[in-house]
Amino acid sequence: MKAKNKAVELFDKYFDYVEAFTSEQQHENAKQCALIVVEEIFNDPIYKAFKIEPKYWRDVKDELEKL
Repeated sequence: MKAKNKAVELFDKYFDYVEAFTSEQQHENAKQCALIVVEEIFNDPIYKAFKIEPKYWRDVKDELEKL
């Protein structure tokens, strides 16, 4: 799966579950939730032990930030 598609998939999974007063806030909340997931992947002990930041997940994060 391409990074952009994964970013949209993660965003969409959270969009329906976050609540907000406006659709803009809902959009931002869903985006932040998806970014938290990616940060958790970066904090995985295996990646941290070897100081690896997987390019795929960096690309997913970049795509999420564009949303």
